[in-house]
Amino acid sequence: MTEIQDILLEHQQHYLSQWLQFVLLDQEGKILDSNHSFADLKHLYGQSIYQFNPFLESIQSVIEALDEHQSELFFPRMEIPFWGKDGVFDYTIKRIQRNNQIFYLWIVEDNTAHNQYLSLVQQERNDTYIQNELLQLKTQNQLLKEEVEKQTADIQAQKQLIEKQKEDILDSIRYAQRIQNAILPTQKKLAQVSFETMIFYRPKDIVSGDFYWASQVGNKAIVAVADCTGHGVPGAFMSIVGQNMLQTAINAQKITSPKQMLESLDKQMLQLFENDDRVHDGMDIAILTIDNQENSITFAGAKRPLYFIREGSFQEIKGAPYAIGGHHVVHGKNFVEFTLQIQPNDIFYICSDGYADQFGGTEDKKFMLKNFKNLLLKIHHLPFALQQDILLDNLLSWQGENKQTDDILIVGLRF
Repeated sequence: MTEIQDILLEHQQHYLSQWLQFVLLDQEGKILDSNHSFADLKHLYGQSIYQFNPFLESIQSVIEALDEHQSELFFPRMEIPFWGKDGVFDYTIKRIQRNNQIFYLWIVEDNTAHNQYLSLVQQERNDTYIQNELLQLKTQNQLLKEEVEKQTADIQAQKQLIEKQKEDILDSIRYAQRIQNAILPTQKKLAQVSFETMIFYRPKDIVSGDFYWASQVGNKAIVAVADCTGHGVPGAFMSIVGQNMLQTAINAQKITSPKQMLESLDKQMLQLFENDDRVHDGMDIAILTIDNQENSITFAGAKRPLYFIREGSFQEIKGAPYAIGGHHVVHGKNFVEFTLQIQPNDIFYICSDGYADQFGGTEDKKFMLKNFKNLLLKIHHLPFALQQDILLDNLLSWQGENKQTDDILIVGLRF
């Protein structure tokens, strides 16, 4: 019995299911077998699945990092089309080792109907249900209080337990950082564009609510910088949501216009949280589309501007005055895009507001936009590597003993 037959027999309950798509890959991601529940993949046997699935391509490095201690990845409720099939899917990726050979088992479960059911249940909650939840929470709190009171006799043991829990949480956040970094564009992808780039990226915490995005679509390159609500873990979750929405707009909806991307993102964000009045998250974002054939750059922004320096003159194009999604629903949002012809030695910057909002200095005030713009004008002619060093030195000098105020992200483009 071959290794493949052995794996198929072991997982036959998945292979024979009409509700699950079962795909077996080799160590390089080539398709070996599939049950074809959602899509017939026979014509793709022997080809790498990463070139056909943008989501798996974005986390390829995380998949390849799996070992015997962390042998499975689970991504629930992903609104990512599966070979043209729209819906909500659970993605499970397992690492299997047979006779020194590594295989990856990819199982996709269609949870669209279940997700719709959960939304209906949430809408139909009533006061009685809420009261029961509060009563249960009160009971749990009482049990927790009693448990804490029992443990007060052994303070040292309690301290060790807390330290262990803290380390476990930090380990989880660090693993989340690996996933977030894997989703961000790699240096290999950035190297594919026809212009020089700079990424100045300093999360406030281990993970960040700011993210950058780059994609090549035909003869057009798309670059974006987004500042999601919050920072740390909540901001990181929002950044993953934002990146998935960009994938939908670019890869599924085939949009390359920055203005249309903002409209798509705003619609997706409002639809995502329309059933929960407690969630008012959103993001500010700047998007650039560089047309290599027309030698032009098109910009649109949601509360984020475009800075560019041409022949020593600093210029700014402001974005729309409203964010993507957010607390206040603005009807009739009008996102506008601007197109410029690229000239030799043009330098463009898009960024979050973290650098200008950093507190510091002798009077413990914000660095301010005016000073930030003057700094960019002062250093724009220097190599990007040197610009990054100056930006960091200036930030640390201004910050002093203060904590970092917010996530910081600056992306530069030189033509």
